[in-house]
Order: sequence, then structure tokens, then C-alpha cells
Amino acid sequence: MATTGFLERMIDRMDRIDRKHLERYVLDLAQDKKMLTSLLDEVQDGVLVFTRGKKIVFLNRRMKQLFNLPDGLESSGSVPELFEDTPLAGLVADAVARQDELFHKELQVLLPRPMVLSITLQFEKLQRSEVAVLLVRDLSQNELRTREHFQIENLESMAGLAAGIAHEIGNPLNSISIHLQLLMNHLKSLADRERKKMRPALRAIQEETVRLDKIVRNFLGALRRKPLQFELHAIHPLL
Repeated sequence: MATTGFLERMIDRMDRIDRKHLERYVLDLAQDKKMLTSLLDEVQDGVLVFTRGKKIVFLNRRMKQLFNLPDGLESSGSVPELFEDTPLAGLVADAVARQDELFHKELQVLLPRPMVLSITLQFEKLQRSEVAVLLVRDLSQNELRTREHFQIENLESMAGLAAGIAHEIGNPLNSISIHLQLLMNHLKSLADRERKKMRPALRAIQEETVRLDKIVRNFLGALRRKPLQFELHAIHPLL
């Protein structure tokens, strides 16, 4: 791969290079550019290189995907045409105007869709001119995964706490049920008058105890993870 120093030396000696060697150098450079473009298109970050006049020098595939950009901007587009989101466009324009570099600055944008972005802007020498290199990383998925992780942790903590409380309520209820049954058995040995007087109160206690026990059992059942149920299904309708 041709280095910058090699290219500068070749340009200085252009008048002494014969046509055959020059053609070979141009083909080698074209091959190098094709390989670099292919490599940068595979990078997960959006890459944008532009001049101080905001003319686009290079734009990789990921940058186009992030901002829904059409092909062909590399040859005729300019930076102001790229970003619909005003805060992002303002941030880049202000940093370029003040020649301030940005390192992993997080920014939330709404256009072309809501995203959380990490912005890095650097200024580099490209041959004999200065260019700006903008790197954009989409943090939205990481942010969503982090939020989901915390939500799952919170739900699991709440479920554990609720299950503990339910068990603490369930144990006294069991004890009440046992002693209530003993009272019902003891009721048989009392006189009819006393039995009729106490039976409605004991029946009400028994009904409410059964109702509370059912609520606790349903609550514990809802907290338990249901086992996976597998079934055969055609994949085409699902897709």
C-alpha cells in the first residue's frame, strides 16, 4: 500500500516517470483505495471526512445507514446537507468553526429517528491540506440493553421481595386455619345455644381466611416463571 511519503515523492518526480510505470502506480492506488473503502464500509462507526470548506471527501456505508443518506454524496455533497437534526448539525458546525476536537460526546438526536450518538471529531493533515474526521457511533442499542437490564433486575428484586412477603403472610394464615379447625371441632362439644351463637363468627373467619389464602396462592403463582411450551409451527408465516 502506498504511503503518503511515497506519494509525495512520486508527485515531485512526475516528469521523470515513464507512462508505463505511471499507469502501474495509478492502478495500484486505485486498488488501495478500493480496499480501504471496503474496510471502512465494514466499520461499525459512521465515518465522514470533509474539508474546511465542508466538502465531503469520504463517507462510509455506516454513516449513510445512520442518517438515511443517498449514494453519490461523496462526489458532489457537502456537510450541511447530511444532518436533518439541528442540534447535531449545530454541534459539528460550531466545533469546526472553533477548531475544537470532540471526544465521545454523547448527543440525543430525533432525526432521522431517535438515537443516542457518540460523536468524535478530529482534525488531520491529508497530504497538503487539513481535513476533519467525524466518527459517529450509535449507542441506542447499548442504552436500551442497559435499561432493560436494570428493569429486569428491578423486577426480579421486587418479585423476590413480594414472594417473601407472601410467604410471611401465608404462614400465619396456615396457623389460623389449623386453630380455626380445632375451634370448629371444639364447637361440637358445646351446648346448642352456645354453638348457634359462635358458629356465624367462626364461619366468617373461615371464609375470609380461605379468601386470603387464595389471594396469596394466586399472587405466588403469578410471580413464578411459567415453563416454556414448545409447539410445531411453520416458519414462513412467522417470518
